[in-house]
Amino acid sequence: MRRAAGVLAVAGAWLFLFDALLFRTGLYRRIVEPQSYAGQADLAIRQCQLASGKNSVLVLGDSRIAEGFSAPIAGAETANGVHFINGAVPGSTPRCWYYLLREMDPQSSRFRLIVLPVDDYDDEDGAWDWADRDLDLRIVIFSLRLQDAMDFPLSFHDSSARFDALRSTLFKGFVAKEDLQGFLLHPVQRLQKTRQFHDSGIDWLNGYGGNPGSMWDLPQVNQRKTLPQTGNYARYRSLWFGKILAKYRGTATRLLIIRVPRGPFPINHAPGQFSHAVRDLNAPELTLADENAFSSLERPEYFFDDLHLNATGRQAFSKLLARIVSG
Repeated sequence: MRRAAGVLAVAGAWLFLFDALLFRTGLYRRIVEPQSYAGQADLAIRQCQLASGKNSVLVLGDSRIAEGFSAPIAGAETANGVHFINGAVPGSTPRCWYYLLREMDPQSSRFRLIVLPVDDYDDEDGAWDWADRDLDLRIVIFSLRLQDAMDFPLSFHDSSARFDALRSTLFKGFVAKEDLQGFLLHPVQRLQKTRQFHDSGIDWLNGYGGNPGSMWDLPQVNQRKTLPQTGNYARYRSLWFGKILAKYRGTATRLLIIRVPRGPFPINHAPGQFSHAVRDLNAPELTLADENAFSSLERPEYFFDDLHLNATGRQAFSKLLARIVSG
């Protein structure tokens, strides 16, 4: 029995060392699929690592910012040489942004301003618990450290999600195995693709003009059912925005929270219907933008689906955001 336990311990140690050599040294990040969630997170991090100076503005977000914000358009709108960076990662959440920011800005001094977008200033619980989003693990897998093996898994509520998070924090191969299999099947093609993205990925990102589609011809639908409220979303946002605030407390970096255009049709809440963790955040480093700063864009001609701004909306949103930042 003891011998079997010893063999398992030795095997586990060798597995950990191999996993760490491959996934904790930065070796595998050079060949990760560029269009995977982890690959897009890596591109956002590399963009930020190239930024320097006191006039850089980082705009975080998910696919709504990836589609709806253009750093070159915003930069051209300002007269004081502000350098905007679109650091959006599709599917990312405030929990992801916290872990990504540790690599984007390890000394908490790289940016003059960081823009944090939210879908609403009110905390309406959705159909799922944001704390249990397993997609977050795929996005931040290469940004997790061994010291995160307690806090990161405990930020999930479901016990099976906690186990997956703990296992993957210790052995990143559990998340990266499918990507690794794809590389082993077509190594030459993957190396060619990663080389192209490393050489031109940032230029492609900044050169993207947006989706040309629109929702002009769709009927207006602005009614949706409100689900029973648990308070989970409020607690989730208090936790992760609070951690981001703590990272920049006492620094010269300022944080700006904005409410992004929510869709092609207005959504009206009854006053006092929900809690408002975002409104309750309080720190000298934080500014809460006017809730209706972008509400003029919540029209069908500015969207190509029910969430994402089209090319016209991208231009309008980028210019409006640049004016807010300049002001």
